[in-house]
Amino acid sequence: MMNMRLVDEADLSTPARVRRAAIQRFARDGFGASLRTIADDAGVTAGRIVQLFGSKDGLRHACDEEVFRTIRDSKIEAIGAHGDATALFTQLATMPAYAPLVAYVARSVQAGGDRARGFVDHMVDDAVEYL
Repeated sequence: MMNMRLVDEADLSTPARVRRAAIQRFARDGFGASLRTIADDAGVTAGRIVQLFGSKDGLRHACDEEVFRTIRDSKIEAIGAHGDATALFTQLATMPAYAPLVAYVARSVQAGGDRARGFVDHMVDDAVEYL
């Protein structure tokens, strides 16, 4: 089974809880979700999120990096274990833990702009590296 830091309940640090809550909320409601809603989901205050990440944009950047890292690590593990990406796509399709990641990626691309281009560029660079 692949390592899913996104849902790793062993990581109870406040930044990890906030990132996890934000990824899930952004995936569900889009990037217009309020810091207050994310804070409620994570069990912290909006002010604490600003202390940790500087701003909502800083939080989104941290979420982007966590999603990139989790997907990349999962790809490396699946491809390394099976020699091709088929196993990864099978696991992505069958593991509910990946649903927030897939929705987050879709929301990011749907939102457009520099972040979406960066997201797509990152995924293409990873795909080239795997090939």
